[in-house]
Amino acid sequence: MTRYVISPHLDDAVLSCSALLVDNPGSTVVTVFSADPPDNVVLTPWDQQCGFASSSLAPLNRRKEDQAGVTLLGAQPIWLNFQDHQYGCISPTELIVAALDRVIPNNAVVVGPVGLTHPDHIQVAAACWHLQRHLPGSRTFYAYADVPYRAMNDGRELVARLQALATSGVSLLAVNGPTRVVQRAEKLAALRCYASQLVALGTSDLDIDDCLRPEQLWRLT
Repeated sequence: MTRYVISPHLDDAVLSCSALLVDNPGSTVVTVFSADPPDNVVLTPWDQQCGFASSSLAPLNRRKEDQAGVTLLGAQPIWLNFQDHQYGCISPTELIVAALDRVIPNNAVVVGPVGLTHPDHIQVAAACWHLQRHLPGSRTFYAYADVPYRAMNDGRELVARLQALATSGVSLLAVNGPTRVVQRAEKLAALRCYASQLVALGTSDLDIDDCLRPEQLWRLT
């Protein structure tokens, strides 16, 4: 089956699923929040921290980074036309679900985020849960731990999120991730494609070292 990794932003799939992509060449990375911001957007704190002089130019540059990083791992990108939360744009979740349903074949393996910390991640996770429950077709669903958010608060948020999902009726079965040593070098090479994001991640309270720890994946039923 073809794998479709659902990425909230233009870096999350590589941060969280590089090993999965390397082990499954020909996969597709679908980034939800990849559209240009509104014309009147001001420079946001995150874009400024990434080194951009203007938020209006940030998505264009980030799509170039994503094209390079995803391609390096043997995958291809699809960029959906939704705007990042930081630009003051809140897209209805049902529109995201419909867009995912259009681009993901019925027989695909879908790998989405658990949904930690960031409102965009939480919304994309909700869209994936909805797709899994109401529009599954013959798709198979997995969830990945959002890197580097999974490391925040010593991992307690991830544990709480998994417990909440289990309580809500989502069954998650942990899957052993790929272990080939070569994937560490491949992930480092792919991460270097996201120069703007590494600048910000390295100076924030997020743990960039967590990017190189084993990736986590669960099968959803």
